[in-house]
Amino acid sequence: MLQRKKQDDVSKNKNTEAIKPNEEAKKVSMETKSETVLPKKAEKKIDVAENKETRAAKVRAKGEKSLAEGNKDKALRLKRREERILKRAQKKRNQASKAIEPN
Repeated sequence: MLQRKKQDDVSKNKNTEAIKPNEEAKKVSMETKSETVLPKKAEKKIDVAENKETRAAKVRAKGEKSLAEGNKDKALRLKRREERILKRAQKKRNQASKAIEPN
């Protein structure tokens, strides 16, 4: 009870003012904003695509190794996996090119 009473006293003593908009704030046009944001997106998507291509190369090496050992089923499975990974990498590259030039 005593704590609650102290809190009420503190809240009564505070001066509350209405929030006013900041007139001096920097205004950003949409052109400036889109130019700064899109290249970062494109760079990230290109990096992701490169990582996927590296992963696909590793999978391909595993597939070739398993084929050399005579494990044909594993080699075919890894080949399909490599194709899926490369397809995703191509998709990311297309997204990156669209991010650089939106139209």
